[in-house]
Amino acid sequence: MRVLRRPELIWLTRAERSTDGRVVGRQPYPSIMASWALVWRGLRDQVPDRDYHEGATVTDVRQREDGVGLWVDGRPAGTYAAVVGADGYRSAVRPVVAPEAEVRYAGYGLWRGDYPAERGADGARSPLLDDFAAVGFRGGHAVFYRIPDAAGGFRQNWALYGSVPYDLYPDGAAPVPRGRVTETAAAYLDALVARELPPTWADAVRRTERRELSINPMYDTTVSRYAKGALLLAGDAGAIARPHTGAGAVKAIQDARALERACQEHETWAEALAAFDAARRDAGNALTALGKHLGRMRVEDSPDWSTLTPADFESWLHANTHGWQSAYDPA
Repeated sequence: MRVLRRPELIWLTRAERSTDGRVVGRQPYPSIMASWALVWRGLRDQVPDRDYHEGATVTDVRQREDGVGLWVDGRPAGTYAAVVGADGYRSAVRPVVAPEAEVRYAGYGLWRGDYPAERGADGARSPLLDDFAAVGFRGGHAVFYRIPDAAGGFRQNWALYGSVPYDLYPDGAAPVPRGRVTETAAAYLDALVARELPPTWADAVRRTERRELSINPMYDTTVSRYAKGALLLAGDAGAIARPHTGAGAVKAIQDARALERACQEHETWAEALAAFDAARRDAGNALTALGKHLGRMRVEDSPDWSTLTPADFESWLHANTHGWQSAYDPA
């Protein structure tokens, strides 16, 4: 799979006499930039067509003495020895496994966009656009990086954490997918980047067409268990951590590997799921706590970036990650 590798995250802020902004500090952050389309295709190719039911919706999940009963599109679909709920933040399985878990809106959102990289080739370009860069401002920050596309080229990708007035969500604090961002919301974003981002980065956002924009509310969820009976949770069906952690996909991979190890080391589903729960419950909830902490440091109680010195930045960064270089790899 084609990827881009970047060794560090460069933090900048707005500066009056610079179109790029002022570099405040550099964070060691070895990263692999990938396209979700390519990741999905690679995973999908490993699943036989007979086992993949596109468009089928699990509408009910019931624990039974002999396993788990499933209903798909309102019809019984069989009883299974074990069922993995890997069905995302609106999981239908989580209320059965951990009924006390509540998905809470954090009060701000993540604006996202991406577009063909050559769209930005008609004007002056900053070399920083080829790097992994973050621009800090009071009340949020934006990150910029390139990703490979499915056609052999590259896309300019960006994500901005910051305020999203509640009335900009058409369906309450629910994700607004690509193609559904309103003109009013797009105008709000344009005013936000004009006010907070250096010209280079504001221009990088403005090159995104409205149909390429999306809005993701930030959520938090912890769970009392990752398995109950023959049901288990994986990925965002379990604990939900804000994307500040950079660990959403990693957490899901860790869940899958923990389940694999549990099945290799134990002879019954009951033993395997108990071991899986013990391995992943605290780890998932810890990431939720870290995401909330990073949200406070980087959005809700962000510093005055215009005044930060390199020494201030180092102190701030250490306080962000408790000395870790990333959310899942201690320094």
